[in-house]
Amino acid sequence: MPSLEEHVQAFERYMETSTTLLPRTRTRYAYEVGLFARVMGVSTLEEITPALLLEWNTMLHDAGGATGTVGQKHAALARFFSFLEDF
Repeated sequence: MPSLEEHVQAFERYMETSTTLLPRTRTRYAYEVGLFARVMGVSTLEEITPALLLEWNTMLHDAGGATGTVGQKHAALARFFSFLEDF
């Protein structure tokens, strides 16, 4: 079973070849997914639950994250999960 890190690497490769995102956005999205994994202490997809995503969202808002910044983090995870559905 691939690790979350391996999925993130596949996500990066996918974005390089299959999307119209700008290079800076692709880099940011991969970074944000990796940051989520590190901060939340997950190493496999199976560890990611709706409750964990809610906890992440709460942490971002409690830390005073600007709406735009939090939105970017949500967009990165949404794009990652969309990629996984097609993976």
